Amino acid sequence: MKVRSYQDIGHDFLVPESFSATMLPEWRLASFSLVLPIPEAASLTRDGAPFDLGTRGWAYGRDKGLRTIENPMWDHSRGVFRKPDEREGYYGDIIVEGGRPYYNDARNRFLEPVHDAVGACSVDADVKRTADTRPHANREVFDHSELDEVVEANRRRRQANAPAAEETGLADAGWDPAIAAHHLVFDEVPNETAFELVNYDHQVAWEDQVRGTRGSHGTATLRLLSAEVLQFHDLRLTNLATKVPEPAHVVSDFLVLNVVAENISSATLGFLSAALTKPRNSVQFYDRAGDYDYSPPQLYALTKFVNIAVGEIDAALGRETSMKLSTSGGLVATCKGECSSTFTLPAPQRVAVAIPNPARPESVLDTLSEGNNGSVPKRIDAPLVLDDPESTWKWHEQWAWQILTGADSYPEQVPLQTPEALSGFVAAKLSSWTVMTSEAGVGMVRSKSASREGMRYWSLANTRFVDLVMLQMRAQAGETHLRKSLKIIGDSAAHTSRADGAAGSEQVQRKALQADLERLEKLQLDHIEIRDKLWFRRVPGRDIDTRVLKGLQRATGFDQLRDDFDTKVKSRQGVIRTQFEQVTGEIAEAEAKRSEAMNLILGFVAAAIGAPDWAQAAGWEGLWGNLAMGLIIFVLMFALVWALQAVFRTANKQGRHLRFVEE
Repeated sequence: MKVRSYQDIGHDFLVPESFSATMLPEWRLASFSLVLPIPEAASLTRDGAPFDLGTRGWAYGRDKGLRTIENPMWDHSRGVFRKPDEREGYYGDIIVEGGRPYYNDARNRFLEPVHDAVGACSVDADVKRTADTRPHANREVFDHSELDEVVEANRRRRQANAPAAEETGLADAGWDPAIAAHHLVFDEVPNETAFELVNYDHQVAWEDQVRGTRGSHGTATLRLLSAEVLQFHDLRLTNLATKVPEPAHVVSDFLVLNVVAENISSATLGFLSAALTKPRNSVQFYDRAGDYDYSPPQLYALTKFVNIAVGEIDAALGRETSMKLSTSGGLVATCKGECSSTFTLPAPQRVAVAIPNPARPESVLDTLSEGNNGSVPKRIDAPLVLDDPESTWKWHEQWAWQILTGADSYPEQVPLQTPEALSGFVAAKLSSWTVMTSEAGVGMVRSKSASREGMRYWSLANTRFVDLVMLQMRAQAGETHLRKSLKIIGDSAAHTSRADGAAGSEQVQRKALQADLERLEKLQLDHIEIRDKLWFRRVPGRDIDTRVLKGLQRATGFDQLRDDFDTKVKSRQGVIRTQFEQVTGEIAEAEAKRSEAMNLILGFVAAAIGAPDWAQAAGWEGLWGNLAMGLIIFVLMFALVWALQAVFRTANKQGRHLRFVEE
């Protein structure tokens, strides 16, 4: 396996050398990480273990997300935006006109127990843990007489070829054999993984849309950056649907698609967010150079990118096409197979990010420094779906909702744009970011153009926040498993109850209820397993991560579902235990009656055998004396047996009542 330094990973989005535009569209960059659960019938499991895609051309670990975002520079003399001039910082490092954060390693970002839950050791197994090797780093004192030497050393380091990746073994890298992470970075192939998008100048309905002049605002692009496959085999649960509960090997597989668009208008961003949500939606692209006498072709981006990724997966596994896109935007298996698992992953989710372009500077000085980074156009209109003059939402809040939900012309639900409705979506409000959560995932929009302020968050979005989304999706699947398993036990108990009254059914009922109690014990062990590995209320030491996790939980009502399960399982346990004790009491009472009958028979026998002797001792002679003494002995024995059974029944009823009250 190849490992690289954290200083050399991540995707860079630089302004092309040929870039020239008199004005910029609203958005510098939009990134979408689409998290698609892989159906059980198309699982990648091989011999009960995660399939090692690393032996088939895929790289180990997850994709490393966004790194450098460079802003265009306004050239006052030419009157255009262009690629910024290269400038050096104090120590000889290049100043990025925008931002370039360092990568956030999952092994450092997440502490226990979240660290193991997200598979941090596998997610970033391909990242070498190294210290900052720059010449001016790790010093106690810096003497400025050394500056020229440090600047020259940094220049040489910068101009040298990137250091080659080192080879290491999976075990040495800390790979978790129960959680596998692989990714494949796609080459930039025109009209296959890279497209020149049509930019629209105005937000109007699709059928009324008029495309802008090609290239007037710079080239708009769309790329399928990478595909990731995550395989989680870390849960050990119980299948309660079988006649005899048996261990269940629970597998959770995910396909993550990373898509990035650059230099796009608001209208194009709205259409693109919808096109990456439902396969019925599309965007237009230029498939050749020159002018068009007709409308450019449409790209059904979600279908296109899913088919590419699925093709790569199936080629690696050496199998026929295993999955396709459903009309709802999820993956469905094309092969037939039994899908009886109660551990069911929810619908696809996403982490979407949008960063605006800088504004045209008012001062010439701003064009020659970082002063223009962080500026935004004076006006960014709301998404078409949220175009409401009475809205109290700000533009970055509206666009966070749009890219999060991917709403098209037929939205299922449009929120009332009030402060109260906004609070239901917002997970965090930062100085330069609005972060929203819903059942669809996470949506993040910068309220400023790319700058050093808050630049870490665009690095976190496609990496650590995607980890949290998958964790919460698995937590929801865990709740589904517990709820379905409890229903299986409830249905079994109801069937047992309906069998009541049949001849000889008490023993059958008792065995069935005993089995249900044992199933409940297994379910409680599953509850502990899921709670320990998937259910978390916070991310230790990370406030923004905790806010995102809590936002996802709030959006799905997860806390309430979790509490409801606790209540239901206690209630179900009490009902089954009460039924079990009632049946046990009925069996004991029936046995007592049989014992009573036997005692009566024995009484007759004893009376018949012992009556002559007792009659003779009492001085009663003859047949009538023997009969009278036998009758007296029988009555006394019957009364004694009846009294003892009455005491036993009373004690048994009181015991059951006390246990019921305690429960």
